[in-house]
Amino acid sequence: MGSSSIQMILTDSQKMSRKKKISGKSEDREKDIGIKHRNSIPTDLYSDKKPAFQTNKLMMSLKSKYLIPSKSDTGGTGNESCVYLCANSIGLQPRSLKKALDVELGIWATKGSLGHSTHYIRNGWVSLDEEVSHYLAPIVGASDYRSVAAMNSLTTNIHMMLSSFYQPTENRFVVLMEENPFPSDYFAIKSFITSKGLNPENTIKFVCPRDQEKTIQTEDIALMIEKYKPTLIWLPGVHFYTGQAFDMKTITKLGHDSGAIVGWDLAHAVGNLQLKLDDWGVDFACWCSYKYLGAGPGGIGGVYVHPQHWELNYLKGWWGQKLESRMRLSYEDNFRQGALALHVSNPSVLDNVCLLESLKMIQEYGGMEAVRKESIRLTSLLERGLQTIPSGINIITPSDPESRGAQITIEFDSSETFKNAVKRLEIEGVVIDKRDKAIRVAPFPLYNDDDDIDAFVSVLRKSLS
Repeated sequence: MGSSSIQMILTDSQKMSRKKKISGKSEDREKDIGIKHRNSIPTDLYSDKKPAFQTNKLMMSLKSKYLIPSKSDTGGTGNESCVYLCANSIGLQPRSLKKALDVELGIWATKGSLGHSTHYIRNGWVSLDEEVSHYLAPIVGASDYRSVAAMNSLTTNIHMMLSSFYQPTENRFVVLMEENPFPSDYFAIKSFITSKGLNPENTIKFVCPRDQEKTIQTEDIALMIEKYKPTLIWLPGVHFYTGQAFDMKTITKLGHDSGAIVGWDLAHAVGNLQLKLDDWGVDFACWCSYKYLGAGPGGIGGVYVHPQHWELNYLKGWWGQKLESRMRLSYEDNFRQGALALHVSNPSVLDNVCLLESLKMIQEYGGMEAVRKESIRLTSLLERGLQTIPSGINIITPSDPESRGAQITIEFDSSETFKNAVKRLEIEGVVIDKRDKAIRVAPFPLYNDDDDIDAFVSVLRKSLS
């Protein structure tokens, strides 16, 4: 693929991005809620005499339906709710979850093994995994629920996907990743490559930010694809540290045009961005569910397989069989279609219920389109507040809403200012994620609002004064 064709793809993508940004008139008023509300924010919002925050009445608030830790429970003082801006680490627990879990524990207590086929609210435990897939499919942009499966954990699923999608040849074996990936992704890729008898140093190629930059340019990914002709491209939908959202549509097309398989780690993208995996032609994807999907610590992972790859050879186990074969312990090759065939073992009922309750909350909010629009507004509000702090911090996350998710990563000028800020935030009951000399802040529409942004910015400003 020549440089002219790369430029054509990038130019078309940029045109689409500009078109989205300037289109301000829509016949569907609800579709413009996020944009209108963002544009209506007073310019003096963070001045010393700023007006009180106005909660966004146009968007549904589900904050009261979540269990928000108290300040005293999170290192501060007082019984009032903390300011929780850490959805990028562990999502909060829906109030409805305890009752849902009690139902399953009750069935276990009163039915035992019969719970597989006898249930008060569903057709037994044997059907739960497909029920979850029905809720997951629209979250990732899958038109067929069979393209999605909730199973295992993220790194385990990466290994499973590599066994089918990474097929190196003598002349084509490179895996393209980003520099400084999440360590578990690197370990998975490196160990799998080693198991194939290949040298990771020659096989893994990293695309890097340019000098003096923190994030990666799509143009540089295109150049790496053209140079190395990778057999597999494995990138994050959103980078765990910088918060950069990658142009998944353009990169997937660039990869396919070069003959590569393109897979995505969606750990920080699922439940955060509005994904369209079917439309973008993504070959496969994996994710965890305990961040924006809110399935609880160590929650069940997920996979997506594009319909064009349903007939590939996958690692298999009994739970991937169709129900009529599975429960009579048949040896016949009678497997379900799509990602559902990848179920090698009986998935945890309790883990699936934790995920299901959170997926229902997203549905109640209005789906990922509504979540994403309000997320853009909240994160833009956060960015505007941070920009009023005169010194001591540097935002490394892209400013363009199309190039980031909910998270903003803030680096500090010194270790001292970093430590002071972290200590002050903890004392004041503000929960964020800290890494080296940086903090990651991620407001989430289902349980964060303008008041949370105001409180965080106020405490951070005090810590730096």
